[in-house]
Amino acid sequence: MEQEWVTNELINTFYLPNKTVSRMNQAYVKESFEKDTTMADGMSEKELADYKKGASQEAYSSTFVIKKPEQMPDFVADATPLLPKHYSIISAQDKYDTISGSMNKVAKFSKYILITAAAASIIILTLVIILFIRDRKKELGIYLSLGEKKIKIIGQIFIEVLIVAFIAISISLFTGNLLAKNVSTSLISNDTKTEQDSGMISGNQIGNANADIDFDTVKDSYTVKIDGPYIAFFYLIGLVTVILSTALPMLYILRLNPKKIMM
Repeated sequence: MEQEWVTNELINTFYLPNKTVSRMNQAYVKESFEKDTTMADGMSEKELADYKKGASQEAYSSTFVIKKPEQMPDFVADATPLLPKHYSIISAQDKYDTISGSMNKVAKFSKYILITAAAASIIILTLVIILFIRDRKKELGIYLSLGEKKIKIIGQIFIEVLIVAFIAISISLFTGNLLAKNVSTSLISNDTKTEQDSGMISGNQIGNANADIDFDTVKDSYTVKIDGPYIAFFYLIGLVTVILSTALPMLYILRLNPKKIMM
């Protein structure tokens, strides 16, 4: 009903010069007082004059869209001193905070997962690489017996592990992006249903009546995407984890004795 009312208001809106609107307001107020003399009851002459004067004054309402929500407090702080007398700024920050609650949960959840996954990966990869090297102990012993330097063998193991890790990270990057879309969208839907059921959001509306934005619009517009800096950070974390996991098993290679291996 609210959206239908807003649409009707827009359809029945006339755009006229400011002076014309001011004269029309003055004429409307004058005619109203002439038709209904009881309107002035209880008002002093000064209050009546101020009322009629106020009806003829121009008033404006402007809507500003901030693309980055974190810039809202700075915008309000900078714009407030520039406002004319009796004007104020109404911010939709509270409504945004309500919607962004799900995203904050996802961000916090992903941070904990990243730390846990990195620690678990270092432990698991270290054990796997140690087993991998022990299975190839005779092969490494042959290399050493032929005079190959240990530093080159270590470099070979590093390259093999990094190639596999690069392929695994590339696959996990895109599969993880698909999983993140499903999880975050599900969280938004659940939070939206909870807030609507509890009646926290009146009329399923965000901001003022002219905003024409509801939770369904937010959900449909919401997208999860990966950009260049995120991809670089993801590869950096993955490769650092792999390097740390490979460092300890390299000590095993340094301790290899080709004579004992080949006996």
